[in-house]
Amino acid sequence: MLVPYYRRLSFALTIILFIPTLSLAGSHSAPAQNIQSMIAAVKPAIVNVSVIRQNHELTGSAKALRQLDKTMTVGSGIILNKKNGMIITNAHVIDHAQLIIVTLQDGRRFVAKIIGQDNDFDLAVIHINAKHLTSIPFANSSSVHVGDSVVAIGSPFGLTETVTSGVVSALNRSALSSVDGLQDLIQTDSSINMGNSGGGLINMKGQVIGINTAIITPNSGSIGIGFAIPSDIAYSVALQLIQFGKVKRGFLGVIVQDNTGKLAKYLHFDHHKGVLISEIIPNSAADKASLKPLDLIESVNGYRVEDSGELHNLLAVTPPEKPLTIRIQRAGKKMTIQAITGSPDEKLQTHTLPFLNGTTLRETRRILPGSDIISDGILISGVSPSSSAALAGVVPGDVILSINKKTIHSLKELINMLHKKQDQLMLTLNRSGQAFFLVIESEAKEAK
Repeated sequence: MLVPYYRRLSFALTIILFIPTLSLAGSHSAPAQNIQSMIAAVKPAIVNVSVIRQNHELTGSAKALRQLDKTMTVGSGIILNKKNGMIITNAHVIDHAQLIIVTLQDGRRFVAKIIGQDNDFDLAVIHINAKHLTSIPFANSSSVHVGDSVVAIGSPFGLTETVTSGVVSALNRSALSSVDGLQDLIQTDSSINMGNSGGGLINMKGQVIGINTAIITPNSGSIGIGFAIPSDIAYSVALQLIQFGKVKRGFLGVIVQDNTGKLAKYLHFDHHKGVLISEIIPNSAADKASLKPLDLIESVNGYRVEDSGELHNLLAVTPPEKPLTIRIQRAGKKMTIQAITGSPDEKLQTHTLPFLNGTTLRETRRILPGSDIISDGILISGVSPSSSAALAGVVPGDVILSINKKTIHSLKELINMLHKKQDQLMLTLNRSGQAFFLVIESEAKEAK
């Protein structure tokens, strides 16, 4: 008996930009088709994916692994290429599979091999050795609009070749994602149920605009709120999975937030969309390209960026060492910045900071209580519990005002002071509005 399988989208947001040169169909590339003939043309490209898993559980005081009965679960997939038998589906459909069976519309069945999968994007590519296949084009999902008519095709509850219709309800949804997972989903009211995972969300021209991946439901059925991964993202991920077996993520090195109307007005931006850089990771690709906090990113490689979710997804499919052309606004002026993505695995240049190693530091300014005097300082926002600074009594929230009685105005001054040859230093801190003094011994002296 086939047991339908579905789980909600659940991912572990790092910020990655590669939209490969691929043959995506434009929104006006084909004439309108009669819906019945369109569905008849695309249905052979939507396949049933049945997966056999071996269940396990931990038992006993020693938590021994006990093997349970096998289960079969059902999902869907889309044939990417009719010549090479590549099929795109959801990663959660084939996760931990012992055996994958693909059933075509004409009844033929094939054992499939996993080419690659990426759980953060919830996408996978599997392969079958088959001839006489049908594939369908992937649309440019940037041409999708709220209100567009769509159909969802898949195998809900194991019922193959099921078609449901609706509209695009919303775009750029990220409510189902954690900060490190997939964002920018397409929301639809076209019924998506258990088993639809990996199937296609199709426009009226017979083009894939998304891969059905998740639902919001109080039970196990559809209530008209379903989500699909945009076709641009899905196709880009699929190409990397086919080429590398995994997604190679580039690294820009920015921490960002969405722009707002009030921020745009205050910072003199000409529109309230885009992504505002709040922090630059030192020695990252962004740092080397001279991007700065308060820069507003408008587009990357010609793709307009409306919010942080869009930027995340663009960067999330960009391999390392790829050139980026970044259009920004800075202090009311439009600029173009060239950057080369790095690798998230590469170690950024780091320094051992004498006395204050293990602390997180940031330049800060404050108004002295009861006056109009502005004072500079270095905010300690984090302290490693095992560091010399923590053992000496430094706590997060302390502001360094001076070292060895010398006033410190910048991180550069502080670093220069710390690297001077000395056995100890005295910090003058501001703690909760009060002056506070403490001495930190060098690790070499403490070891004697």
